[in-house]
Amino acid sequence: MSLYLDLAAEPVKSMGNARELIKSDPLLFDFVRVKTLASLGSARPARPVEAIGTPVQIVHAEKDNIFPADYIKKLFDRLTCKKELKIYPGLPHYMIADFVGVFAPDVVNWLNENLAVARA
Repeated sequence: MSLYLDLAAEPVKSMGNARELIKSDPLLFDFVRVKTLASLGSARPARPVEAIGTPVQIVHAEKDNIFPADYIKKLFDRLTCKKELKIYPGLPHYMIADFVGVFAPDVVNWLNENLAVARA
């Protein structure tokens, strides 16, 4: 993966960076075969993004080097369902593990709003 991603540039609070995390965690793979990447890149989704009807909230790190914000915004713009995009300034890709307290309140509020509508 280091051939196409700069894993050393992705900080991980307790491990230094994504490269060190992958090297030290026996449950993570430090490689993906080219054939696997090709299949992921050419596989069609089960349905087009525009056909998703379930409300979607995307939480995203502004400094994510793996999935850049521009890419996420393009996907978000294609959604036609009820949607919300929250981009967290200054946070890296691993915000999901390292900064739960920053984004969790937004996720909880989103769920409360949308589950209340679904129950009504």
